Amino acid sequence: MPKGINFSRWLLLVVLCASFRFSASAGEVDTSTHFRTFTAGDLQRPIWALKVGVVVPKKPDKYQFSASLVAGGDSTTGFVISFATPVDTGNDIRIEILNEDGHVIFTATSNAKLTVWTFSLASPINNGDSLTLTGYAPKPEKVKGIYGTKDSLLGRVKVEMYCEKIINTGRLPMPNALNAVQAEFAQGGFPQGMTIGVPSLLKTQYAWVTAAKYTDVEASLYTKGDTQSAASHGFDTLISGKRMMGAYKSLPPTKYNSKLFADLIALKVNLAASALGITPRGLGSLIYHDTTANLLNGLTLDSIAAASDAMMEGYYTGTGKTAVHHFGPDSLFSVYDITLSYMDQAFNGAIDTVSFADSLVFTGVRPLDSVAFLSWPGATVPKSKRLIGQTFGRPVTYALNQNYPNPFNPSTVIGYSIPIAGHVSLKVYNALGQEIATLVDAERQAGYQSVQWNAANYASGIYFYRITAGSFTDMKKMAFTK
Repeated sequence: MPKGINFSRWLLLVVLCASFRFSASAGEVDTSTHFRTFTAGDLQRPIWALKVGVVVPKKPDKYQFSASLVAGGDSTTGFVISFATPVDTGNDIRIEILNEDGHVIFTATSNAKLTVWTFSLASPINNGDSLTLTGYAPKPEKVKGIYGTKDSLLGRVKVEMYCEKIINTGRLPMPNALNAVQAEFAQGGFPQGMTIGVPSLLKTQYAWVTAAKYTDVEASLYTKGDTQSAASHGFDTLISGKRMMGAYKSLPPTKYNSKLFADLIALKVNLAASALGITPRGLGSLIYHDTTANLLNGLTLDSIAAASDAMMEGYYTGTGKTAVHHFGPDSLFSVYDITLSYMDQAFNGAIDTVSFADSLVFTGVRPLDSVAFLSWPGATVPKSKRLIGQTFGRPVTYALNQNYPNPFNPSTVIGYSIPIAGHVSLKVYNALGQEIATLVDAERQAGYQSVQWNAANYASGIYFYRITAGSFTDMKKMAFTK
């Protein structure tokens, strides 16, 4: 950074350069297109994992079997079949008539071990009729024995029945978010490693992270039960107080802790997944627009990732022994963190896949036109309130943002901005207008602020939150669904 440049001019250059660098379109995308994103929480180690970097293995966790059965006698009303492996009763057991549509109506019971099954058919079948019995088992299934039954004057008697063959098809489990990170590295999504921050030749002045493996990414998000959850800040000092310098392959939460660091990792995972087609393509070219005086309004998600790298890096004034390393104000780090959190949560939801066996491809979760703060380039979007040349750490107007996520369960984040320091009151009311929680009741510095509300102890329903700051008041509605 040139000597003497101030923070506002540096940040403006960062944003403009990021916008220029990532202005290319990824192709036409319909607004009904469904996208998929992961959050930093999705990428943290599952509680059942025994070590860092656990992904879902690409091997069957159950087998679907299909047994071809043939009746050996007329008026067969049921059959008894013995399996080598217990049948998985968590999945359907079906009987179908071969070469015909529809299902055979039946009832079934089993022994305690789920290996011997007795089937009773609603309609009898005759000699030579074929049935297909399908179900699931934890490993390839085998038929140990089978016989048919029919009703007679002497009661139920045995008749011939055969199993011509049984086919087992392995079924893969559902992958998790870490599978996406593993696939990104395997497919060359980060040829030089995933970098957070900006690599520099000035290794004694700047710090950055270059994760060479997907396990390095995971190690930065979760270690010994700790996650990146502390107030957002740049690459300034480690938890020990030691000044950060040069490249790190990972930064465990026990060594360095910043929520923005985790959210930026998640954003880069999402952008790489979309670019590689692991999730629907085009995410990086979407334009961000919220209803606040956010300097990131009007930028693509690719551009915001680049600007966030610069925020983590910081800048210098002066030279030699008088050089001073600066970072943006806490209020601006809060803006970046809230913005990245919004983007990472925008298309988050239950995991489903198009494919996993040959190549990993996740389905989209939510259509673009359902996310108010993202749009495709060229679409009509809210006019940005950003004023070129303003001091970017301070908003120019009061604002109360819509909570996110909404609906939520059980916690949500409420953002607000105040242009001058003063007393702020932010309270929550139920549908009857009764005050139930005070989130803020204190003096606050000018800037972009946010507060989290956890409604775990309240009933599902509609709630309202109201802010009073100086002469400014506003109220918004939110929905809590358990």
